[in-house]
Amino acid sequence: MDAALARPLLGCRHRSALVNSELVAVMSLMRTNARWAVVSMYGNHASSPDVDGLGEDPLLRDFQVVRRKLHEAGSSEEAWANTAPREYLAPFLEVVRSVETSGPITGMALSAIHKVLLCEVFTPDAQGAAAAMHAVADAVTHCRFEATDPASDEVVLSKILQVLVACVRSPCGSLLSDEDICAIVQACFRIGHQTGKESELLQRLARQALLDVVRATFGRMENWPVDDAASPLASTSSQLNEDAPPPFGSASLAEVLRFLATLVALEDGPDTEVMNVFGLTLINAALESAGSALGRHPEVLALCKGDVCRAVLKAAGTGHPSAGVLSCACSVIHSLYLYLREATYTQLEQLLSRVVLRNARGGATYAAGASAGTMSPKPGSAGAPAPAAPQSLPATPPGGNAEQMRMALECLVDLVALPGFLLDAYANFDCAVGRVDIFEETISLFSKTVFPTSVGGVLGPLHVSALEGVLASLDEVGRGAESATAGAAVPSLDAADTDSTSAAAAPAPESVGDDGSTPAAAAAAASDALDAAIAKLPADTPTAWFDVWSCERVIAAPESTDGESAAAEVRTHVLADALGADLPPEPPLERLFTYIHLRKSIKRRLVLAASHFNRDAKKGLQFLAHARMLPPLEGGGDALATAVARFLRYAPNLDKTAIGEILGEDPKKDKNAIATLTRFTDLFDFTGMRFDNALRLFLGSFRLPGEAQKISRIMEVFAARYHACVTAGNAVLRAAGGEGELYESDADSYYVLAYSVIMLNTDLHNKQVKKKMTLEQFLKNNRGTNQGGDWPESFLTDIYETISRDEIKIETAAGGGSEPAAGGAPEEPRLEAPFPFPQLPYPPTELPAPSAGWSDLGHLPEAERRAAVVRAYHAAYERRNAAETDVHPTSDAVAVYCRYVDHLLSTYVPWSESPGHSVQLAIGGEILKNMWGPCTAALSVALEHGRDAGVLTMACEGAHRAAMAVARHRLPGGIDHVVATLCRPTAAAHPSAASPRPASVFGMDARAMRTCGAAFTVAHQYGDRLGDSGWRALLDVLLRLHRMGLVVSSVVEEAGLADGTDPSMPRAHSAPTEVVSEAAATPTPPLHSAGSSGFLRALFGGVTDTSYGAAPPPTPAEVEAERRAGDVVLNTCRVDDLLADTKFFEDESLLRLCRALVWAGGGKVVPPSVAAAALAGLSAPVSTDGDEDGGHPVPPLSVPPGHERSAAFCLDALVYIALRNRDRLGLLWASVAAHLSAAIAGASAPSPTAEKAVFGVLRVCRRLLPYKEEVALELGSSLGLVALLDAGVADQYAPRLASEALDLAVNCREHVRGARAWGALCHLLVASAHHGQAFEDGFRALLACCGTDVDTVNLASGENSTGASASTEAGGESSADAEDKPSLSLNAALLPPEAFLPVLGAAFAYSRSTSCSERVSALAVELVSALHAQLLEKMSVLQKEHLTALDRAQALAPAPPSTGFGAFFGGSSGPAEETQESRDAAEDAAALEKRLLEYYGVWFSLINDLAAKCCIDARPLVREASVIVLQRCLLGADKLYSLPSSVASDAISKVVIPLVGELTEFCRRGDGRMLHADKTLRMSITTLSKVLLQYAHRLVGSDKVTPAAAAAEGSAFPAAWLSALDALVPASKVRTEEVSEAVPEAVKNMLLVLVAQNIITQRAAKETPEAKLWELTWKQVALVAPSLKADQIM
Repeated sequence: MDAALARPLLGCRHRSALVNSELVAVMSLMRTNARWAVVSMYGNHASSPDVDGLGEDPLLRDFQVVRRKLHEAGSSEEAWANTAPREYLAPFLEVVRSVETSGPITGMALSAIHKVLLCEVFTPDAQGAAAAMHAVADAVTHCRFEATDPASDEVVLSKILQVLVACVRSPCGSLLSDEDICAIVQACFRIGHQTGKESELLQRLARQALLDVVRATFGRMENWPVDDAASPLASTSSQLNEDAPPPFGSASLAEVLRFLATLVALEDGPDTEVMNVFGLTLINAALESAGSALGRHPEVLALCKGDVCRAVLKAAGTGHPSAGVLSCACSVIHSLYLYLREATYTQLEQLLSRVVLRNARGGATYAAGASAGTMSPKPGSAGAPAPAAPQSLPATPPGGNAEQMRMALECLVDLVALPGFLLDAYANFDCAVGRVDIFEETISLFSKTVFPTSVGGVLGPLHVSALEGVLASLDEVGRGAESATAGAAVPSLDAADTDSTSAAAAPAPESVGDDGSTPAAAAAAASDALDAAIAKLPADTPTAWFDVWSCERVIAAPESTDGESAAAEVRTHVLADALGADLPPEPPLERLFTYIHLRKSIKRRLVLAASHFNRDAKKGLQFLAHARMLPPLEGGGDALATAVARFLRYAPNLDKTAIGEILGEDPKKDKNAIATLTRFTDLFDFTGMRFDNALRLFLGSFRLPGEAQKISRIMEVFAARYHACVTAGNAVLRAAGGEGELYESDADSYYVLAYSVIMLNTDLHNKQVKKKMTLEQFLKNNRGTNQGGDWPESFLTDIYETISRDEIKIETAAGGGSEPAAGGAPEEPRLEAPFPFPQLPYPPTELPAPSAGWSDLGHLPEAERRAAVVRAYHAAYERRNAAETDVHPTSDAVAVYCRYVDHLLSTYVPWSESPGHSVQLAIGGEILKNMWGPCTAALSVALEHGRDAGVLTMACEGAHRAAMAVARHRLPGGIDHVVATLCRPTAAAHPSAASPRPASVFGMDARAMRTCGAAFTVAHQYGDRLGDSGWRALLDVLLRLHRMGLVVSSVVEEAGLADGTDPSMPRAHSAPTEVVSEAAATPTPPLHSAGSSGFLRALFGGVTDTSYGAAPPPTPAEVEAERRAGDVVLNTCRVDDLLADTKFFEDESLLRLCRALVWAGGGKVVPPSVAAAALAGLSAPVSTDGDEDGGHPVPPLSVPPGHERSAAFCLDALVYIALRNRDRLGLLWASVAAHLSAAIAGASAPSPTAEKAVFGVLRVCRRLLPYKEEVALELGSSLGLVALLDAGVADQYAPRLASEALDLAVNCREHVRGARAWGALCHLLVASAHHGQAFEDGFRALLACCGTDVDTVNLASGENSTGASASTEAGGESSADAEDKPSLSLNAALLPPEAFLPVLGAAFAYSRSTSCSERVSALAVELVSALHAQLLEKMSVLQKEHLTALDRAQALAPAPPSTGFGAFFGGSSGPAEETQESRDAAEDAAALEKRLLEYYGVWFSLINDLAAKCCIDARPLVREASVIVLQRCLLGADKLYSLPSSVASDAISKVVIPLVGELTEFCRRGDGRMLHADKTLRMSITTLSKVLLQYAHRLVGSDKVTPAAAAAEGSAFPAAWLSALDALVPASKVRTEEVSEAVPEAVKNMLLVLVAQNIITQRAAKETPEAKLWELTWKQVALVAPSLKADQIM
């Protein structure tokens, strides 16, 4: 039972009990009243006809009767259903109606009714529910009771309000009739505002009740059917409640709206402002409750467009409305746009311009079209790198206050924040001729208001509100950036327009030249949509022109000699290009948005033409004709008159005085004057307008000229036009059986009346006229002027009263012809429009002929004409679809469709709701271009003048939104401008170099820190879109932070672990070295902060830069500021992440960053060809005298003093980017290497830039050579850049260079490609050989290049295999052991051919360098021996190839002629012909022979250098090892059968013999520096003997009969042999044990072998060469070894 009571509508017993309890309560209260108590006690029972009433009062008796019925009805559901609600409500209603009841009793009855309604005792489907609701509404609205005290009475009145609200809110409230709704609204208003003496509480209760009623009633419209003006329960209610009126519908709501509009329009009352605010609040509540459902009911919509909009305009659009009125009016406008923007298109234009924009400007009047084309230049265009600051608005407007401006601004912000507002406003208002530029005016207002009113002023609340508008605008344009595709295709009107129109939607990223400039000239030369449309006109047809009003290309035939047109003109609408043969029933917006661009282009061009026209009307028309926007002026004719008339009627900002002069031109001076005036007047539709309103509209479009004849001509044409419109309109009304016909007269009468009205207007409103014309005088003046009779007195009286109340203002200033003046709206608007709807840009008579499916629509008002156009098109479309075959549309059908589409586009089109992103991108991109300048200027001002943290946050957020919008629409140069704007405060706040603690200064500047973080945030998100200027601005800030000590130079070696390379790459161990550098000399303490790692830890080392000199101890405030600055740089700027993200940049973006780093590092951006030349190392560094012929292609760095470390940081960043982008190294390495070469070549002393450049090259090569095979050659060539380093500078970096070279050789030896790479690498090793701290690492690197495991090589001094070998040779043992046991294990096969000579040169450098240890030099000599072995192996292979080539060439060579015996067998008697194959074989053999000779040259150079430079070394170990290696090399070469005798002779005579002679001289002089020289001499003598004997057979030759004869006659042997003996003569004079025994022994051995081989002999005949040689030999032997005799040899 408790559960049933908790739910009100669960059963009949519960409902019966509920009503019964209320009956008892009211009866009990009534009986306590003296009136009913006396009647009950002393009444005459017998006289009462009602026996059951027992003589009680009828009111009480009714309660008793109802109680009994309720007892019966509560017994079953069926009984309750048969009980009408009106039966148990009747007693309560009677009490409410009764004038005899007191206030408490009435209040109790009202409470009972309220409870019945609140608990839903009966439902809408109950029988008699509608009658019951009607009875309740009627009784409560007519409630009466005895007044007592005011407080008690107001309690009853408040209960009445409760019941009325519950009545409307209850489910049965939909059954109320139209009369009930109107009565309830009136009652609610009357209770709180009837006498004016109501308490404040009651007034507020009444207003709240009325607000609830309005919300409840209008909220039910959402469920109403579209085509039914009543409630959806109308049919059901009529069946259940036949005696009840139908439920309420749109009629009552229209009356409510009309009543609310009257509240807003109240004037001159004590509570006018309160009523205005209250009325606007109720209207807004109605709009919010009904929503878009209002647009489905024409009657209510007409009230919204008429009375409501007019009331809002009157309350807030004139003067200076109060803050309350303006706030509520803005809310109404916001709701109108939100729910009814398509239906109230024209009204919203007026409300936005006259209420919102006007009050936001402080009450300044707005002229239509004034802002067209006045926005800032587009980014990327000429002369617009930074938008100029717009003029700021006054802080306190004249007659207004800042609070009103702020309210209007906040309304604008709310509107702009609505999705699609800016897009729709731009497309529907700014792109329509004659419409107010809502979008441009809004953006301009935001931007101007942000500017402070004084220099150095602070931004106040008004400025902040405007800044919110800027942010909302940017957010609206940038909304959807994450879903928009880059480079979305943008369709155009046709293929020819693609370049000119699609670029506006998605422009390509900005291309920047080598010098960082943008192609502004190309952007400025780009034609707009109008130019593209005009360009399609045939150039050879002078009569062709473009009709800007109908957007048609017109080709008119020239007139004949008699003045008549030879043929009709041909018109082609531009939409036909985009639509073609596809004519769908609804035009596709995604294919028509370029038409919007065309309309905007036309509007801008008309503004330009208007400026020409205002200076000189004739020249203005000539400008249009020259631009082919008018027919030729010389031809005249109707086409020219029509075109000029449209220009004068619809073009914005025309001087009205000039218009009047042209319209009143004398026909004798201008044959087209009357035609122009007639066509101008025909553009006005006076249908349904009173005479004075028509004249007001006509004269508002121009200023009457001063001459009477001109006025007469103008008024005559006006009278004729008005007569035609009135006649046609009355005919339509008579045919429809309607009412409201206008008084009709003839044209002459209207002409006279027009003069009279103009005189009346002048007389009544001219201040100089003291005695004003009275009504009687006006009536008297017009007697007999109506076709000889009098005008109706009421007709003239209305005209007089209207003119006296509202002057016909003839404007003189320039302005759009379609915008009415303030207060100039006609009292009787045409149809539903409360303001003059802009005329169609072409008269209806120019529509296609009726044969195309059109009817004559000229007599219809504009709204009906539009509807007729749509109906006619749909009928034609249905006929086309009904055809059995697919008929290609004719030109007339296409024209019909284009006009239909043009009609639709002339109304409000929700472009923001169009499907897909292409439309929004296209129009949004154009919007962004127009708003970019003002918005960025406002953001810049906010960043500069903002003092509050909230303002700075908003400005930074606005910059981020601007970047988002630019990224979405790909506006060239946009993100660069955003970043530059954000960087400007940081650059301005940079402390001087003399500041002791610059980091603390930065940390105390909140603006600088916040904007710095915002700039880097934008760069992080949109770095791929940044151009050269953006990167330069960002790097400028970064380097400033670096100079403040917040960012320090990095060690790229640490950052390399994060670049994607293998961190486990082995690194060769090297001895610790001491490197002299600026970074080591001036360390910076680390900045302790968490949140990053890797490259960042290397970048950010501290906040103290000791280059500024000694600083005093920091204060706690400075320490805290430094900590804040460090946190911002570390956690917000995140430079490491920014550089790491370059891996995801596009190619062009990556190059732009590299160019910016080159610029920031003091370099010059050079073309790619110059960078490639620098990488190839073709020339030396550039000279200081500017000589370019022999100079380096890349100029040296230009680093200001004190900025060396910043330049080094840029070099570090470039190297890191190269490492990070290893997959695209070929793209950027040329530019990076060119900058590195400039840093290296220009260094004359150790500097941070040279250090970073040199070691950056080495580290890039070390890390990327194993990874990038395709760029291995280019990377290896980059090693040659190190050779550009000055020798003195290189000596300072020698230990580190050797260490890096060792790592490179160990890890990348197999990947070094090219002779230049090997030469550069060995150049480093050679330089290391001459440095006492670098030679060991350098030699290890050399060994690694040769394939030796450097970890197994012991470079420490002591006994070694090389010394043992030398000792063995000194002891006279065989040298074969030394040849077979080299001291080093080399994998010579791993050394590429191009590496042989560089490695050999490096080995010689180490062997003769005195900076190296003796052991290292000795090992270097052993390395030469190993390289010689590799050389011999290659020569052996080559000589085999040469022999094979020779055999093939001989086989293919032409044979000599066959004779004799060969000819008998068929041999050829003539010479054979040489074939191509034989020639190729001969050339191959010659090439191989040439290569072989080159190898012999290398071999000879090797032994020559070994003998001349190593064998005379002052160090015994090196010298002895060199002699042994020389012997090994000479003896090993004998294995080559192709060794020429000349080479062998030179080896003995030019290498070995001079060596023996030089060593002999050392021994004879007794040079103390040459220790153990005698031992070396002995070894060299041994070498000479062995080599001479080994080469003897080559020197002798084999073409003689005997070896002796060959040796004596014409061979090289005698000279070599005798020279050897001559060299031994001085050696024999050396008196040491080593030499004195070695010389005779060597001579003896040689003689024994030569005699045994019969090379020299005693048995030869006398006077023969053999005998002479024998004689000379013994003469020399006698000098060398006198004790040696011939018999000992024989």
